[in-house]
This record gives sequence, structure tokens and C-alpha cells, in this order.
Amino acid sequence: MVKLEVKYITRGVEMQTGSKQKETPKKFWELRGISFNLSGGESIGVLGNDGSGKKQLLEIIAGKLQQTTGFITSEAHIFLASLEQLDVSKTGLENIQAIVEKANLDEFKANHVINAVSNFTDLGQWIYQPVSDYSDALKARLILGIALYVKPEIVLVDSLLTLVDQHFFAKFGDKMRELKDKGVSFVIADNKAWLMERFCERVLWLQFGLIQDFGPMPEVLKQFEYAQEWFRSATLPEKNRFLSEQQFEQTLFDVNAVYEQFKVEQFKNGYKRKDEARMRKSFFVDRGADPLTVDKKEGVAPKKEVTPAPESSLPPKKTKKKKFSIHTRILIFVVLVLALGAGGYYGYDLYHQHTTHQANKMESLTSSKSLAESKQASESKKAEESKKSEESKKAEESKKAEESKKAEESKKAEESKKSEESSSQAYSGETQTINVGAGEVLDTVAQKYATTPEIIRQLNNLQSDDLQEGQVLTVPK
Repeated sequence: MVKLEVKYITRGVEMQTGSKQKETPKKFWELRGISFNLSGGESIGVLGNDGSGKKQLLEIIAGKLQQTTGFITSEAHIFLASLEQLDVSKTGLENIQAIVEKANLDEFKANHVINAVSNFTDLGQWIYQPVSDYSDALKARLILGIALYVKPEIVLVDSLLTLVDQHFFAKFGDKMRELKDKGVSFVIADNKAWLMERFCERVLWLQFGLIQDFGPMPEVLKQFEYAQEWFRSATLPEKNRFLSEQQFEQTLFDVNAVYEQFKVEQFKNGYKRKDEARMRKSFFVDRGADPLTVDKKEGVAPKKEVTPAPESSLPPKKTKKKKFSIHTRILIFVVLVLALGAGGYYGYDLYHQHTTHQANKMESLTSSKSLAESKQASESKKAEESKKSEESKKAEESKKAEESKKAEESKKAEESKKSEESSSQAYSGETQTINVGAGEVLDTVAQKYATTPEIIRQLNNLQSDDLQEGQVLTVPK
């Protein structure tokens, strides 16, 4: 929800040239067509170098300074926190009391707010001293404390946060976040980009009284840093030329260009040429709230004209009914009877055709259904037969594999038997008995007697290859 709307704000002041010659005085435009809005619970930063118009914009929003053109629309209480708000001839406590009194609070709440501000600012005994004795840091703490506690709805902060110490800076940030959660809105004007990054969701970059960019904080800060880097890297003649050109443009500004923007907006919302005198007066003279918002609130906003309907869309005009003679009436009756008879016959014929068509259609549907069912049954039978054939094929393959396995095992057994018989026959000849010497193994014994370990195993029924010294073995001769 929009809490503050700023539109078409300009401010031009007469230039004090000091020349005694009579000439048309020139205006210097501190602000050139500033427009933006502020929502509840939002914080907007106004970022710009010294002399960009930040201070003038905040004072206009707060009602401390009169704009040349434009409108400030808000129903919220707006408080400007700046050092100029303090009366240096009074003590800190007297300043708090004076501002609380202007807020029209009841006695109980007023005392509560005064105590809250005193505690928040941590001024101690300084609160009883004249503000003229304060440093800028103490003044900043005092006015910021008042802004955060005395009816805070929209708080404008003018270049104060860099004056306070780190402890109070952190306290201000915590209280600000608490108030934003309750719907309090803030506008923070400063020339330090890091402050915008810390406190603001959106940033309005102001330069030479003109908006350079306005939008989400990260995007605007990036553009601002690019511009700052360019200026820092420029040569001294380039800097001087740039500054002089921009300041000269502030004297050439045509405020009527902003008025034309305002007119276009008004025409889009239903205002006509006849309203232009009132529009011009509200823009250049009244300079209060937006007239469109005021008119809507008061119920006097222009209504859109209703375009008359074309004749073709209008209902036909009524004409007097003509009276017919008796003969004409009889003729009309006969025609109607004949028409009804013909219509009945035609209707019966259509009904008969429709019934026949429906019967044929139902027969066709029944036949189609039977064919579909038959086809489905045939397909189901084929699928079942295919499944049985597949299962039979698998069973046959399994049987063949099993038979092949058995044949392979039988073949191996037969070969083993033949091998045993062959071995037995091979060593059925003459043998001799020996004693195993020290350190001899089965392989050395086999080599010694020109035979194989297998033959020695068969002749001696050995279960292992381990031999012992003195062991008696049978070997071929």
C-alpha cells in the first residue's frame, strides 16, 4: 500500500549574481521533476553527492520548504530528522517536550514517550544542558531518538547516521527494523552508498537535481559506483567541464516540460481541455496533494462519457397495428391450417426417417460391437496359444540342456575310468621297494626312478605328497 506519493516536484530559486545591470533574473533549479512513491514498512534511500538536492527534497516532503511545482500526497505523520529541527537555545529535554507537545499526545503517552527518548539517546546529564553545547554527534542522537519515538509513521533522515558512534548506530538499526515490521516507512538521504546497502530496499539516485536512476538497491548502487569511478578517473579539465555543463543545464531547465507530463496523466484519467485552467492552478499555485487523488476521494473525479449506441443496435420503433378485413382474416386462417397440416405431415415423415436411422445406427453399433468382441477373443486365444508354445519351447530347450549335461558328465566319467585303467595297466609291471632318504620329496623320488608322482601315488595309495625319512615306498624298476 502506497503511504507517500511524490509527483512532479521542482524547485527553482533566483540566482544572486550581484550584477547591478538590469536584466531578467535567472533561476537555478535545485530539483527538476522528482517523482516516486513509498510503501508502508519500506525504506528508500536518496543517494547523491553534495549539492544534488537531497536536503531540499526532504524539506519539501516534510512541509518545511515550498516547492515550485508538484504534489506531496500522504495521510501519515511525517517527521524530518535533521540538525536544524533542534532549538539550540533550549536543553535536550525541553526540545523533546516541545516536539512531543506538537504531536498532540495525551498526558500519559506524552510522559511515556519523553522517558523512552531520554533512555534511548543515552545522553545522561547532557539532556539538561543547552543544545548549543552539544557536539553534532549528540545532536544527531537526540533528533534520531525523537524521530523514532514521537508518533513515527514516515521518518525522513537527513545525513545523520555517519555522525553517531558505532554503539548508537547499531541501536538505531535495531529500532528501525522493529518499526518497519509495524509498517513505519523511512527515507534516508546521504552520500554514502554503504548506508543505502545497509538500510534500504530501493534507492533514488539524485544528481544535479535530477533523478539518474530509481529502483532496487543493488542495481542502482552498481550504476552509482560506475559513475563515481568514471569521475575519479577523469582528468581535472574533464571534471571541471562536466561540472560546469551540468550546473549550466540547471539554469536552462524548462518547467513546462514537466507540466506537459502532468497534463498527459490528467487526460488519461478523464480530464478534458475545459479542466486545464484548474489543472494549471493546482500544478503551479496550489501545489498540495495530487488533484486526481483528492477528486477521487471527494467523489468529483471526471466520469467517462458514454458513447451513444448506433441506430442499428436500437430496438425498432413501435408502429400502429393495421386492422384486417373479415375476408383477409378467413384467408389467413385457411393458410395457417394448411401450413399446420403440411408441417405435421412433414414432421411425421422426419420422425419416421429419424427412427429408421436410429434403428440402423443401433444395428450397426451392435454389429460393430460383436465384431470387436470376436476380434478381441481371437486375439486373446492367439496370445494364449503363443504363450503355451513359448513355454513348451522353453521346456524342450531345458530338457535338451539337461540331457547334454548328463552326456557330458558320463563322458568325463568314462574318460576318468579309462585313464585309471590305463594308469593301472601302465604300472602293473615289476616294482621294487625303497626307503625315502633325508630331504627327499615325491618329485625327486619320481625323477630318481624315472617315473611320475602319479604312479608313485597309485602304487602306494598316498593321500598327500608329504614324505618322511625312512618311509618305505614301492616304485617301478
